[in-house]
Amino acid sequence: MDGHDVAFGSTAEVERLASSRRLRVAASVLFVALLVLGVFFRVSALGRDLVWHDEIYTQVFASGHGSADWQARFYGGQIFHAGDVQQFVHDVPERSSWDTLSALARDEPQHPPLYYLLARSWRGVFGESIAALRALSVCASVLGLALFYWLALELFRQRRVARMATVLMSVSPFFVLYAREAREYALLGAWTIGASAALLHALRLLREQAPRSRVRAAWALYVLLLTLGCYTSLSMAGVALAHGLVVLAEAWRQPSGRRRSVLQYGVGALAMSGLLFSPWLWALARHWESFRASMAWSSMIHISRPELLAHFGLSLSRPFVDLFSEPDSASVVVAIGLFSLLLGLALASCWRAAQPHARSMLAALLLVPVAMFLLPDLLFGGIRSLSARYLTAGLLSLELCVAFVLARRGRFRGARWTIAVLVIALGVGSVFVDRRREATWNKGISRALPRVAAALEGHADALLIASREQHHPGNLLALSRLIDPNTAVLFAPFTPPMEIPDAPRPIYLFSVNPLLREFVEQRTGLHARRLVHDLYAELWLLEPAGSSD
Repeated sequence: MDGHDVAFGSTAEVERLASSRRLRVAASVLFVALLVLGVFFRVSALGRDLVWHDEIYTQVFASGHGSADWQARFYGGQIFHAGDVQQFVHDVPERSSWDTLSALARDEPQHPPLYYLLARSWRGVFGESIAALRALSVCASVLGLALFYWLALELFRQRRVARMATVLMSVSPFFVLYAREAREYALLGAWTIGASAALLHALRLLREQAPRSRVRAAWALYVLLLTLGCYTSLSMAGVALAHGLVVLAEAWRQPSGRRRSVLQYGVGALAMSGLLFSPWLWALARHWESFRASMAWSSMIHISRPELLAHFGLSLSRPFVDLFSEPDSASVVVAIGLFSLLLGLALASCWRAAQPHARSMLAALLLVPVAMFLLPDLLFGGIRSLSARYLTAGLLSLELCVAFVLARRGRFRGARWTIAVLVIALGVGSVFVDRRREATWNKGISRALPRVAAALEGHADALLIASREQHHPGNLLALSRLIDPNTAVLFAPFTPPMEIPDAPRPIYLFSVNPLLREFVEQRTGLHARRLVHDLYAELWLLEPAGSSD
């Protein structure tokens, strides 16, 4: 090679290095931009979204009140104003953190107290507005993004995969929705991610025979994160079970000399976390009947297996695309089926290429929620699996599998990056679609409340009669935020009789049972015409019999 060839080769190499550097800079800028976009999705207009049934209960419990406090106050047959209902979501000096603990244990022991105690303290610092309270979930979600990067690194040992995974979660419509909700699910996601990463880190240190002090510190961090998760949600029990399977798989892969050490550390950590959580387990056992009553809905309601599977497929797609609220048409079901097939292909590709420790964690996080929620529904009936938030661990596993397939090196690199752009665009587009909805699917039993409030608009002189059954009280508290605070509300008492005032005014019935509706019709001589119909919220107007619809 002569001097000209050397110079040409050097120039080409310099140009190649410069091009590679520009690509890395561009990738880093794009990574940061998408993270910023994800954070923006989480924080913008936090107070605009519908405040729904469950968020009302967050406010009630954080203020130190229980269901008995406000139901005994209102459900006595007296007339109140809608504005009066809000008094139980505000902090009062005579209520303490102990009242929050007691109310949760007594009324809803399926909700451990950590999030509610944090919410109580958070409101004391940042105020009682719903936007301020939701900001706590935003912070938990942002923490989850940082921990997700760590988890992806521990799983795949590739920064490009970790960046892809973090970007996918950043613009995921599912995780954006729950980051904007004043409930514990964003915090649960953060603990799930952190505990899973900590477990993989601790197991890796054992494989690498790291100094004992580092190994013990890693296992202590795992115990801490797992315990925090348990005190946030009982769903963490499924994560602990998945982690137990990961420990067993790791022990099985190790030579006999190291197997005992893996089992000692792993089983010991799980046992220690269970011991630390035992005080709330005692409270759960003591108030078991309250737990059964609060969770009865999950096993009492039955739907067909095809409908159940369609909803489950919809839940699996929601981390990536969220354009359909319900599988309510043949085209939507076909779209869900196709997306589920693509996810299955991604899972198979990830399984073939990933390391054994990664396969164990991803499979356990995905399959344990399926076994805990979908299988009982299929075998015995119920709608446990319809609540996508219970599947959070499995949805995180799907995000990681897809990120690995899209970002790893190998054949079809250009096609994979094209698909990655499409997946990110679907996520961003889904978030924008959700922002335009009056009430998103995660608002569950309160999605019809804006329609109820619209029907009541301009009728501040009306009388609204409501009952206590099932979810109705929480929905009524949520509705009271949307209507004129001077609207008169008559809470049907626990036991009859109930006096209905004779003053002429429009009378509406909100989510009352047929017997109460017939009683009111007989007492007033009026006929109830339904204005809003929904599975969880209905509004009826009393009018003279024979009036046209």
